[in-house]
Order: sequence, then structure tokens, then C-alpha cells
Amino acid sequence: MTKKALLLENIHNHAATMLANHGFTVEVANGSLTRPQLQQKIAQVEILGIRSRTKIDRLLIAKAKKLKVVAAYCVGTDQINMEVCEANKIKVINDPFSNTRSVAELVVGAMIVLLRRLTEKNKLLHEGHWQKLTDGYELRGKTLGIIGYGRIGTQLSVIAENLGMRVIFYDKEEKLAYGRAERCQNLETLLPQADVISVHVDGRPENKQLIGKREFLLMKNNAILINTSRGFVVDIKALADCLIQGKIAGAGIDVFPDEPKNNQDVFICPLQKLPNVLLTPHIGGNTIEAQEKIAQRITNKIIEYLCKQ
Repeated sequence: MTKKALLLENIHNHAATMLANHGFTVEVANGSLTRPQLQQKIAQVEILGIRSRTKIDRLLIAKAKKLKVVAAYCVGTDQINMEVCEANKIKVINDPFSNTRSVAELVVGAMIVLLRRLTEKNKLLHEGHWQKLTDGYELRGKTLGIIGYGRIGTQLSVIAENLGMRVIFYDKEEKLAYGRAERCQNLETLLPQADVISVHVDGRPENKQLIGKREFLLMKNNAILINTSRGFVVDIKALADCLIQGKIAGAGIDVFPDEPKNNQDVFICPLQKLPNVLLTPHIGGNTIEAQEKIAQRITNKIIEYLCKQ
């Protein structure tokens, strides 16, 4: 009988090649599927590969009579009902390490772009306006506040310190500080000190709107906020209001509460067209190097697991 795998959301082609070499018939989709489409497809496959857009819940698993593995070709598994998968003896595989550097580097790039106000300068030049002003800042000597001191937060901490930044961080759990980084006891201590705030928390429900109006009012008026963690962690409407009012100086946002399901959908957000705002389409981990590593590592885990069954 033919073994089938379904890979969604533009997973790197290494994964399909590796599975095909191990006898699987592989179907690939560049975007996520509609709910009815996925309900139909999932009934026929042993392996389902997804990223962050596809939600795996109890009703979907009920249709998955042949499913053995759900592979999240990304860091988190917030989109998967882990308890239901475990109850149905479906193995969930992810890779929390392969895109760490990619996300950290995006944050560094965003810090430079926003501190130098490059989004505005680029737009003006493309429109034919030459405005040579001294209104940008160096990274060196600035304070970076990291919220969530896990894999990405610690990697960013090391890079930022080597660029001459002072690093402070807050994490609910006790964490070993890297280099000269200083731990803050709470957000109330961290936010007023930081020139740049970068958010790296996980998807647990209590992190919903962790950064809202109250937190923005604690920040410096020239602070920059960067979020590459989860879309629901920042109150986007409150952020837009604070940017318009000049309460903070800029923002770099890579994740959003409501994201398009594919590249053809229209994206709408209150932050659009605001000055000194860098918006990126959830590409923190989307470098060629990271996606190749994720495809290879996760597919190897799938093959290793199935070989033991």
C-alpha cells in the first residue's frame, strides 16, 4: 500500500525529496489549505507537515485515521492540540533550534533600521525627496531590553553585547545571564530603562497582550519595540495609537494577531503607513539556511521515528 505524506506552507523541498527517497508519495502545497480541504486530505496521509498557519485540533484529528506523525517545520507547537495527538498515538515533531540565529539577526537588522529611521529615508528617496538630516542613533551604548530569555533571547543578548549594547532581560523563570547581561525582576523595571525592547516569549495563553497600553506608557518616548515572537503578545491597536501620539519612536513587527493564510490574501493592519515602522511577513526564521536545516533535521526525525515502529 502506498505511504502518503502531505507537506503544507512552503516547506523546503529537501523534506519532500527525503520522504520520497524513503518510499512516500508526497503531496506539496505552498500555502495552507482550507478547513474542508484539509479534512479531506488528512484522512489519507501518514505524515502531515505544517508550519505555523495550520491549526490541528480535535475535530481534525478525528478525521485522521491513518495519521502517524504531525511534523511542525518550525519552532513552536502552539498550533497543535498536543493532548489530542498524544491520546491518538500521533507523534508530534518540531525543531526548536534551527532558526535561532535567523530570528536574532532579523532583530539586529530591525534595530539598526529603526534607530537610523531608514524606513522613512528610503521612502522619501524613492519619492524623489532628498532630506539629509542628523536624526539617527548608533546601537553602541544603547540599552536593549529582552523579554523572554530563551534560545533566541540569549543569542540576541550575545550579539547585542558584542555590538556595544548594554543588555537587560526579564524572564518569569530563573535564567543564567550571558556575558554582562543584567536580569530585571519584572517588566516595570525593564521597560523604563530600555532604548530597544525585543519580545521573545512563547505562545502560552497568559502572554496574550503582554505588551499593551500600560506597558507602552512605561517605555521611554524614544523607545523602539520589536516583536518576533507571537502575534497576540502585543496589542497592535494600542501600539498604533502610541506611535501616532509619539509615545514611542518606532516598531519592528514580524508577527501579527491575524495573518493571511497564503501569499495571495490581502494583509490589513493598523500599523500600515505609519512612520518608522518596519513590517515583515513572519519571516524571522525564513532564511535559506534555517529552512534547509529545519527540513533536514525534522525529516530525519520522522524517518527515524517511523523506522522504530
